[in-house]
Amino acid sequence: KDGKITEVTLGNHNWGSTSTKRLFKLFPALEVIDFGACKKVAHHHALTDWNLPAVPQLRSFTWGWCFDYVTTRALVNLVHGREALECLVLGNVEGMGEQGCSGVSDEFLEELGRSCPALKTLSIQGDLRFTDRGVLALLDGCKELKKLVLKKSTIFHQRVSHVSLAEGSTC
Repeated sequence: KDGKITEVTLGNHNWGSTSTKRLFKLFPALEVIDFGACKKVAHHHALTDWNLPAVPQLRSFTWGWCFDYVTTRALVNLVHGREALECLVLGNVEGMGEQGCSGVSDEFLEELGRSCPALKTLSIQGDLRFTDRGVLALLDGCKELKKLVLKKSTIFHQRVSHVSLAEGSTC
């Protein structure tokens, strides 16, 4: 158990169903986690282990391969109560087969606004399904936000992904 290591970058290794819990146990002081394009994380637990008690001091989370099993509920679980989170980078946020529960929703952006007041950088690429309600909640709650990157880029739901902002919106 190492309490000194605060940053971890992992590649696409054989990620089993207990790998996340072992990672947290080995490195209890984690503040920065970068999974790059690590696919196997999603296929085993869908971010269900990433709640606040598991990694309380998380400041930065990067994951470029959020395909499949990444629902609004899992994304909300990841950010809920994260007052110290400064940077969140998620790529390929999209479910593979189901059309109803994939992507980035108003609910997720609202949770970011409620839970992450220190957020400075937000970059999300994938199946974007939100409205000005979510964007306004994000901007209202994340007063430190300096960089916002939202890329509508999907593989499985190209005709479904949409961003709907009201005409004349001030966001």
